[in-house]
Amino acid sequence: MENRVGYYGNDQVITLNDYKALTNEKRDTFVVIKFMDESPHIRATLKSILNQKYEMERLVVVAVDNNSTDGSDEIVKSVINETVTDARIYYVNQFMPGGGNAARYGVDACISTIYNMCKLDNDWSRLQHCSIAVTDGDTVYTEGVLKEIDFQLKSNIDIDGVMPFLIYKITSTVRFFNNYVPLSEDFSNLDQSLFIKVDFPLCGSLAYEELKLSNRIKYFNTIFSRDDFAVHTNEKLSYIVLIDKEGNKAKLYIDGQLLLEQSTVSGDDRSLVYLNNNYIERNEKWKWHTLVGHDIFLRSLYTMFSFPEEAILPDTSDALKTFRCWSFSIGGQHQLSRPGLKIVTGTDYQSGRIHKAVGCRIVLANAEEYSETEIDRLAKMIRNFNKNQNIFYGDARSSSLERASGLYLHMTRIQTKIEEEVKKYDDNFYKETAFPERILFPLRWVLKNSILFSILSSQSISEEIEKLVFLPLLGLKNLNEIKKNILNHSCQKEIISSEHEAREEKAEKIAEKMIEMSFDHIMFFYKKVLGEYFKFSGVDSDAYKWLLEDVGDIECALLKGKIAIDPAEAWRSEEYVIDQDRGQVVDIFTSRGSENEH
Repeated sequence: MENRVGYYGNDQVITLNDYKALTNEKRDTFVVIKFMDESPHIRATLKSILNQKYEMERLVVVAVDNNSTDGSDEIVKSVINETVTDARIYYVNQFMPGGGNAARYGVDACISTIYNMCKLDNDWSRLQHCSIAVTDGDTVYTEGVLKEIDFQLKSNIDIDGVMPFLIYKITSTVRFFNNYVPLSEDFSNLDQSLFIKVDFPLCGSLAYEELKLSNRIKYFNTIFSRDDFAVHTNEKLSYIVLIDKEGNKAKLYIDGQLLLEQSTVSGDDRSLVYLNNNYIERNEKWKWHTLVGHDIFLRSLYTMFSFPEEAILPDTSDALKTFRCWSFSIGGQHQLSRPGLKIVTGTDYQSGRIHKAVGCRIVLANAEEYSETEIDRLAKMIRNFNKNQNIFYGDARSSSLERASGLYLHMTRIQTKIEEEVKKYDDNFYKETAFPERILFPLRWVLKNSILFSILSSQSISEEIEKLVFLPLLGLKNLNEIKKNILNHSCQKEIISSEHEAREEKAEKIAEKMIEMSFDHIMFFYKKVLGEYFKFSGVDSDAYKWLLEDVGDIECALLKGKIAIDPAEAWRSEEYVIDQDRGQVVDIFTSRGSENEH
């Protein structure tokens, strides 16, 4: 802390004023929410933390504003004032621009506070059992995430950090499809005489579990009838209002869509209703696989097909990555710099890489309790593929460090424009470019980590990884050839003897070779996973069979050439109006016909 003060200045390392009270209350769970201009999302993020099934008397939330100008600060303050909770919530502002600087400010405030708590009562065990997490202001969580993280840290003294399972907000992807109809989240001024009481909770993921698609169809003929649905002037679709014993409400629409008043994550519910109702058009097939199928496939590997989370040695992103206090002190979190770029993304990954490089152990949390992040990142990724740019993300084909270190441009102000552009892209672009590029991400991630975990573990664990991961994903014939020519004993020995960064890069290169060799079987397995998931979720077979036809027709993206991209080109471009000091795009000039560029 003294070194931080010496480098950044006294005003950059603060201690929370109430540290004496926090000591007496034995607070041990600290969550930093960093945000800038996140007015569409910040309330949901804060609420999803405060609605956790967790001992709130242990929780400290530090909301770090990075000079928001869109009212995000007032939203946070209003949530603090209106929320009755045993958690302690603080609002602070970091004037230095950059998401990394905002995270550093919050993390260092937590470390400094814990340090002063230790000095106050001489209980230095806090450095081990107090945890510090960081989240962006556009990410939400299932109700059990904090409990899952706490369980991992308490059960395993040798675990130094935990990363929740992360996917995009699949339900939000319906905005990209032609038949999208917005639903009003306004639950005020509803006619209470029309409420229908239910005996199950309508708050959070339990509601989606009880009202999963197959049950929902059944309830249309039992609890309520279609005659109950009323037409409301502020909505295009008629709906009924359900209410539980606690007064939580939900709108159930005539077409089966469900909207909760109190929700954390919505999973893939709305996207499945769209599919079941044939709202997804035939010329949106590959768009669907790119925006929706990818994330369903990834999470289903762990929730339905027994892929072990233990085999993943995750990078850490600002989606509630959590470290013990002492271990977060090693690397902290900082704003990265890079020649030619004024503000660089990847600050969230940096802390985890430092931890792993010095021998700390970071684990992936159970995929049943997961995070959902806003789809603006997804839209930017797809646009990058279309325009051959590196905005927010680095080059998707480069090394893991380069991938995470693209030009950082905060795009919340122009998210609607980006989404409108991406929505117009032709489905051939999604088939030939976007989906092949995007499916590389989970494949490379799963295989690279499984390779490292396998060869660094005992023989019995290696055999288990082969049975649970390599065999179903790659197929027996391909696996035997891989073991003979690519992942043989000499190759494994070379990886084991390498330094940390070299080991990661070698494992990733091997993973890419495995993908190239086995791509046909991988796509066969992709089809199998989605098919099983649709059956489990209650989607009508006629509504999804066409979606799975010819999924093996795509070409592996690794077989295609890739043009090197200088991410600084966008900074020099006239395409964006950039607030130079804050690294924020405030406007964009989209070119006509951009949907046909590829």
